[in-house]
Amino acid sequence: MQLGDMVSRGIPRNYRRFYKDLDESRLSKPFLSVIGNHDRRSPHGRSDADLYEGLFGPLNYSFDLAGARFVVLDTSQEFLSPEQLA
Repeated sequence: MQLGDMVSRGIPRNYRRFYKDLDESRLSKPFLSVIGNHDRRSPHGRSDADLYEGLFGPLNYSFDLAGARFVVLDTSQEFLSPEQLA
């Protein structure tokens, strides 16, 4: 599980480099991620996460594995919404 900030800024060039490095690592297990503030278009302000969502999927998700529930929440803008908490 990658806990955010995979790139220094969420722009195509940085994600291309990240994907190249990820491909070269030849992972043998699934790669899961949660967005960090640097994975957004503008890391130090309010900005969209469209590119991240297009590449990795939903910003918030959960899954069950071996009797445990994993909940992944986007806190990259330094808050949790009422919908996330629900």
